[in-house]
Amino acid sequence: MFDPVLADVAVVRREGTRWRLDVLRFTGDVLATTPLHIDGSTPVQGRRRPQVLTLAARLLENWNTTVTGDWDEFEGAWSVALVVRSPENRMRTPAV
Repeated sequence: MFDPVLADVAVVRREGTRWRLDVLRFTGDVLATTPLHIDGSTPVQGRRRPQVLTLAARLLENWNTTVTGDWDEFEGAWSVALVVRSPENRMRTPAV
């Protein structure tokens, strides 16, 4: 698991027939990556929000982060900025 305070952006992209969610820092460092399992056809164009983004948002909430706005689409991938959902539950560094 990663410290949600470090998470800056989430990216959902399709690789062949599979979808993947990456949580990144603005520096490009990958904090977490996981496949997203979607059954059936998933719309990927037009104004309709893909089912995979709903799944990704729910997973991010389980990781104590939340999306800050709408997902931006770029060349078949979506990205969104992240914030910590509840500061009292975040990982803490013990005092020395």
